[in-house]
This record gives sequence, C-alpha cells and structure tokens, in this order.
Amino acid sequence: LNYFNINYFEVRKNINQKDYINKIKLCRPDVICSSNSLFLGEEILSIPKKSCLNRHSSLLPSYKGLWPVFHAYINNETSVGVSVHTMNNQIDSGIILSSKELKIEKNDSIYNLYKKCFDESVEVLIQALQKVEENDYSDCRISNKDSYFSWPSSDDWIKFRKMKGRFI
Repeated sequence: LNYFNINYFEVRKNINQKDYINKIKLCRPDVICSSNSLFLGEEILSIPKKSCLNRHSSLLPSYKGLWPVFHAYINNETSVGVSVHTMNNQIDSGIILSSKELKIEKNDSIYNLYKKCFDESVEVLIQALQKVEENDYSDCRISNKDSYFSWPSSDDWIKFRKMKGRFI
C-alpha cells in the first residue's frame, strides 16, 4: 500500500509474525518509529541500522504502560507529557531522547490531554530523530519517578467518576 508516496502495510494483532518481519527487513530502515501499543520483539528491534523509537504520552519513566494520561489524571498530577525513547525488550524503558511537559489545566478532559500530547509529539519526535542522526543517545529525562500502569481497574473508574472526570 502507498499513501502520500509512503509505503506501508497494516498490522493485524501480532507484529512479530514472520511475514511482517520480512516486510520490515525489505525496507532496510535506518530507524523504526512506533506510536502504538504493539510490543516489538528482539528480531524487529534488531532490524534498523540506528534505532527503534517509541512515542509515549507521559514523562517517562513515570506512567509507563497503558493509558498513561488517564492514570496521571486520577492520581491528581499537575502535568502530563510526551516522551520519545529508544526501544528495548522492556515496555517503555529505553533511553529517553526527548520529552516535553504539559500542564494539566482545570477544565482539561482526558481527550484534550491526549490531544495536547499528540500535538506536541511531532516536535518531540523530530528532536529525538536529530539526536539519533548525530549518534547522541544521551538521556534527557525530566522525571525520575518510575511507575508502570496497565488497564484501569474498577477502583480507577470509581475514582475517575468521583473526581467528575470527563473524557470529552
């Protein structure tokens, strides 16, 4: 498939299938950039000449994992953020190449906070790509609080509703 002169293919379920791995190898990428919840296995991580990068909606290493903005919101954080990091075989735990902090405003919804993160993602990704181009893999973390979250629990949803949280 081709869109705006960019070749791509759709991934269904597990990207670590041989067919997908072979398609990626044929591209001979310098860098792979990810902005999704797919887990890339060792074979894919070893394909690019330079690095695999992941864009994540938190100030890593805080709020690794799923739904980071939601979890930051229910934990009464004053800010969220976006980070781009190198990928390894652990979720959201590579070298943080670039990040940007975003303040949570009084009337922010979950949707609005994620939108802010994605709006800033282009700038943060470009900064990370410039560092990779220069072989600069220095860590630029803003936070040192390490945390991981998965799917919201029933208690998380109760807390969100009690806070009168909004998605839109």
